Amino acid sequence: MLRENLDPESSVIGTAPKVMAGAIFAAVVQSDPLLDDVRALARLAGVDEDGLKGAVVFAGGDDSANPAEDPSGAAMLTLARAASYSPARIDESTVATCRAADVGAPAIVEMAAWLSVLQMLHRLTCYLNLPNR
Repeated sequence: MLRENLDPESSVIGTAPKVMAGAIFAAVVQSDPLLDDVRALARLAGVDEDGLKGAVVFAGGDDSANPAEDPSGAAMLTLARAASYSPARIDESTVATCRAADVGAPAIVEMAAWLSVLQMLHRLTCYLNLPNR
């Protein structure tokens, strides 16, 4: 699943925004083990530590910390942050951000699928009762 979801040839949104979305998700669910896994994936996707730190700060609600390099990526990270909460916090402003960046349905579906994978990894860690470092 990870290989398929992080394949740059089949990704609409790119691997860097997905990895940063992983950092956002891990920060929202407060999972250090998942954030460690995302750090390992970041090296493969060309995301540096500053990008990951920016994503974590952005996850905490600082809109000025969005580490994306373009409007589409910024919209994807805004969507990722809103969708990472339970219940999701996708509201009119999230939708407006995606529309303004001309984010299409394939990108939104890809991000939702990626967040599902992250949720599965998080739940697996909880199920296995792995320590939250």
